[in-house]
Amino acid sequence: MKNLLLSIAYLFVFLFNCQIVHSFPIAQPGTEGIEVIVNTADPIVATYKGNSANYSNDLYLVLDSSGLPNDDGVHGNDMFIFNNHRSPVGSTKEIGTFHIGTKLIFRLHVNNTGYNYYTGSAQRNPDNQTHARVQGEWKQNETLVSFEDFYKGSGYNDLSFSFTNVQGIKKPLLSGCIKLKDSPIKKGKAMLMQSGQLFQSVNLDNFGCYEFYIVKEDQPFNVLIRKLSE
Repeated sequence: MKNLLLSIAYLFVFLFNCQIVHSFPIAQPGTEGIEVIVNTADPIVATYKGNSANYSNDLYLVLDSSGLPNDDGVHGNDMFIFNNHRSPVGSTKEIGTFHIGTKLIFRLHVNNTGYNYYTGSAQRNPDNQTHARVQGEWKQNETLVSFEDFYKGSGYNDLSFSFTNVQGIKKPLLSGCIKLKDSPIKKGKAMLMQSGQLFQSVNLDNFGCYEFYIVKEDQPFNVLIRKLSE
């Protein structure tokens, strides 16, 4: 009888813990390392979905000194969105409107350890591992993002949020790099033009490179490079 009661108690604890783990949505496995790409001209709204983390984490949209979605390495330029412990589940925040095809990078700052982790490529993170899952079409016009806050962790249960008017794309469909006299053009823009499609514009990175994620592959296109003043 005693063993039976212990078994029932263990089962209750197990089920209770499972309920805690699954009380908020987590993006599905296989969506690690995917980029967040704007796919409409409508405002993007973020909704906080929950967490099961012990650490206190702040979520930011990475912006440059001009308030544009580029990573210039200056954290003070980034837009605060949610804290996983202080923000109520269901909180929403409109983060703005952007050109179709714009890549949005989100940063998770772990207050307890000082580490910063990013959506997208593992190379952005201090442990060279992916720290975010991005599940496109989680619901109609809603993409789910889930973060992991442990160094070399793999749970992705430390902050989940969703976005409207974005999609997840693993790799760019069109990319390239531009040099002038063997030096990359760091201050410039690449513009993609296709007949019947909305004009897209992205900034060149520090290597003079550009990426486009939304391209009609069966249609002709032009890429225009504009060099800005130093």
